[in-house]
Amino acid sequence: MDPTPDTLMEQYAADYMEKVYYFCLRKCGDPFEAEDLASEITYEIMAALRKGILPQSFAAWVWRIARNRYSRWADAKNRRSQLISGDELPEEPGILDEDDGTEPERLNTLRRELAFIREDYRRVLVAHYIEDRSVQDIADSLGVPRGTVLTRLHRARKHMKEGMNMAREFGVRSYKPEEIEFVNNCSSFGAFGQPWRILNHPLYQNIFLEVYDTPETAEELAIALGVALPYMQSELDFLVRETFLSTVETTAGVKYRTAFPIVSREAWQACNKRQVELQDEMADLLETLVDRYVALCHAHGVKPYRGGQDYETAKWTLLMQALDTIQYEAFGKVNLHGWWTKRPDGGQWDIIGYQGKTNAMTSDGKNVINIPEYFVGLHGSSDTEVCFQQYKFYYEYIMDRTPEYLDGKPADALGEVVRAEATGTPCTADPTYLEQLAEIGYLRPTEEGYKSAVLHFDMADRTAAFTPAERDELRGLVARVREIILGLSEYAKGILTADLPAHLREDGHILALVSMSTGFKRELILHRALSDGWLTDTGDPALGAFVRMTV
Repeated sequence: MDPTPDTLMEQYAADYMEKVYYFCLRKCGDPFEAEDLASEITYEIMAALRKGILPQSFAAWVWRIARNRYSRWADAKNRRSQLISGDELPEEPGILDEDDGTEPERLNTLRRELAFIREDYRRVLVAHYIEDRSVQDIADSLGVPRGTVLTRLHRARKHMKEGMNMAREFGVRSYKPEEIEFVNNCSSFGAFGQPWRILNHPLYQNIFLEVYDTPETAEELAIALGVALPYMQSELDFLVRETFLSTVETTAGVKYRTAFPIVSREAWQACNKRQVELQDEMADLLETLVDRYVALCHAHGVKPYRGGQDYETAKWTLLMQALDTIQYEAFGKVNLHGWWTKRPDGGQWDIIGYQGKTNAMTSDGKNVINIPEYFVGLHGSSDTEVCFQQYKFYYEYIMDRTPEYLDGKPADALGEVVRAEATGTPCTADPTYLEQLAEIGYLRPTEEGYKSAVLHFDMADRTAAFTPAERDELRGLVARVREIILGLSEYAKGILTADLPAHLREDGHILALVSMSTGFKRELILHRALSDGWLTDTGDPALGAFVRMTV
């Protein structure tokens, strides 16, 4: 079969593009210059093929263009070096000209085009023009010479100017794509690692951001992200099958749009600001509630909980349980089992993305809380009667003391020990699993066998032993916590719903998912409880582990 321009383009992409780059790298000695030169060579080759040129010897033709383009590039570089040295580059090269429009329009255009600048260029552009940092400060933080930063700023400016007048429309999330963090809510992962195998893919992340606010055709996406259309179409079909994208029919053809929420930086910060304003009161209420409840139980000769943990260890779980239980009641006792969206390959999960969800502001206005360092996750495995759960405290790597995940036979064995202790009947669990649980600290060996080292909760109403005044005291604390939660939820729902694109605002499940995300964050309570000394790390390997008996 005779070659065509399309087949030669595919042959160049598969067999020559990488070789051309390394040819340029040998000639230039600088990876940034090599990339620019290789792009110029590729553009010249593709432009010629689009015009219908069919060379007799494709390989000879490619390398002739490469050598000629390099020769012209080298001559131009020599001329430039005679006119200007690195020290003569301006201290603060301007990125926008005065005739680029009004200030808001210029800034919007700048934010738009940052999504298309490669990361090393984008880093210096954002640092210099958005964060207002000096060239020397940027150089020091990156560990490169000052001249390198100036060079990158000038090259980045050139690339930015080329796209400033293109008719693109993007939301605020395109500003810094690498800052999007994803939170997974699930009953089960997909058999092939979904959703994280897909969410962690850089190309897919850029696709999600590109079509979040404005749906695009495969052709528009291919141009915007610099991916050949056949490859882009294949990736889009895959993401639709995996339910990360949805499609909509338009007069321009099929367009693709992101099928899950990505909360903008502005919306997240507004919600977070309100939470930290309430952080101190919320933490004080919960700490008082836990302390008072346990004290009243002891005063009336009632065990507040079962299991082999001292109070200082148990407080970590009790504090989070108090918050979670009141939120669960406040939001209407949503039964999450089976609620998450069913996905391919046995997955059942939902995703929310957050732009810049890194730091939280404390109520005194200081940027001191790093969310990942205080994050509190919750996972577990259960049958119909006994439910094992584990709070995973990321603070000081407490989570590393416990298994990444406990499910199946080991979780059932732990439940059997708890059931036997509660009912006074013999434990029939497999000794192999009991030994494993003892090794990780969830069980403690005794002369009779094993005792649970985790907390037990059951259905008993311990407040029945309290006086009416004592019960009213506790109810008052709970009512105030509930009032804060519902007020925060209404405030946040309004912000987050308005932040959604139109097609997601019409999806009832998405709205319910966003509503659930408006609860008070465990990490803020953890941060405050550690700061005021109410919580201390006891070193217990079963910290945060508990079993709930529903019968």
